[in-house]
Amino acid sequence: MDLEIKFYVCESHKFAGTFAFIAELVEVRVNEISKAFVSKSTSPLSDFWVEIRKEQHKTILAGSGFLYDSSIIGSLKLIVEFEDNVFQSFTFPSPSIIEQGVLSCNIGDDYLKVKYWSKNGLSDLVPIDYLEKSKEKWYAPLSKVYIHEKKIADIQADFVPILPKSGPEQPIPKELLNDTHHPQMKELLALKGLHEGKDAVFIGNGPSLDLNLLSKFDNHILFAFNRFYLAYDQTSIRPDYLVSADQQMIVDFGKEMINKSQAKVFLAGESNLSLSGKYIWLKLINIFPALFSEDITKFVTPGGSTPYVAMQIAAYMGIKRIFLLGFDYGYQFDEQDKNRGSNVVSGEGNHFIKNYRDGKPWIPPSFRNIGQSFWTARLYFELNGGEIVNLSPSKSLKAFKN
Repeated sequence: MDLEIKFYVCESHKFAGTFAFIAELVEVRVNEISKAFVSKSTSPLSDFWVEIRKEQHKTILAGSGFLYDSSIIGSLKLIVEFEDNVFQSFTFPSPSIIEQGVLSCNIGDDYLKVKYWSKNGLSDLVPIDYLEKSKEKWYAPLSKVYIHEKKIADIQADFVPILPKSGPEQPIPKELLNDTHHPQMKELLALKGLHEGKDAVFIGNGPSLDLNLLSKFDNHILFAFNRFYLAYDQTSIRPDYLVSADQQMIVDFGKEMINKSQAKVFLAGESNLSLSGKYIWLKLINIFPALFSEDITKFVTPGGSTPYVAMQIAAYMGIKRIFLLGFDYGYQFDEQDKNRGSNVVSGEGNHFIKNYRDGKPWIPPSFRNIGQSFWTARLYFELNGGEIVNLSPSKSLKAFKN
C-alpha cells in the first residue's frame, strides 16, 4: 500500500512541550481506517491523541501530544491501520517551531491593548528577566522571553490581527469587540481581587489524585472541576469553587453540578445558559491560540481545558500561586465514533472517579491547545509576580515547574 498524505500543519512548541499535526490522507475514506497513532517504534505514544474526521470530501488526521523529550521528534512516525491489519507508516516533515505568540487582549473605548511574547524579541520589545524579579528559580520560565504591549486602533475591521507582522495573523472574533454588559456584573465585580495574594489548589480529576493530600492545603482556595462531587463520599474536603467549560459535560451534567457541588459554580459557554439554580455564567470566546482574559466580566477563552478557564478566574480574584494536583493528561478510549464526523469517543478509566461520564460519549482534549494555553497562563502569572506549580507526578505539563 502506497498512499499520499498532505501535511497542512506540523509544529513543535518548545516551551509547552507539544507536538501537533493536521494532515489529509488522499483518496481514503474515513470508515476504511481502523485507527491511527503516533509512534517512535511500533506502539502508540502515551499522552498523544490522533483524531480521524471527515471534512467535506477529505479524510483528515489531526494529532497532538505532550513530548517530555523533544529530541525524539525526528524519529516519530504516523501509523495508520486499515482493515485486515494492514498498516501504513508516514514520516513527518520538519516541524515549524513556535517561539512567539499572543498573551492577552484588553478592550478599550476605541482600541485593543494586546500583549505578545517572543523568544527572540520583536521590534521595540523590553526583555523580562524573571530571575531578576526573584531569586527563586521557579519564577523563571524555561527560557527568557520578551514581552511587548501594543495598542491597535482600528477595531472596526472585519478582523483584527493580534499577532505582529513577523508572525501569523490571528483574527479576533467580532463578538469580542461588542462589549456588552454582563447580566451578572454585580456578582462578578464582587469577585475582583477577592483573594488578593492568596494561594489556590486546582484539584484535577486524573487517576493520580490522592485525596489524602488535600488536607495539607487547608489554608488554600480550592478549585474543582466538572463532577468532582462524585468523590464526596471519600473525602470531607469541599471546594470553594467548581468550574466547567466542557460543553458536553455541561449539556449532560450541568444541572447536577449546580445542585450537588456545594460550591460557587462557574459555567462557561458561548451564550447564556438556561439552567435553573444558582451559578455564574462566563462568556466563552473560542480562539486559538487562546488569549488569557484579564477581565472575566467580558470574556474567557477555553484553551482546550476547563482548568485554563479557572486560571483566568483565579487571576481576576487576585490569586498569585496555583498548585496543580491530579493533572495527568493521558487519555484512553474504547472507540471513536467516526460516523459523526467529529472526535467523539467513548470509554472510562481516565479519572480517579469510576464511571465519571456514566457511559456517555465525550470529546478528548486537544493537547496542542492545552499546552500552548498553559504556557500562556504561566507567563501571565509570572508577569504579575505569581506562579503555577505542577505537583502531579506526570511530566507531560512541561509548561509548568514540577
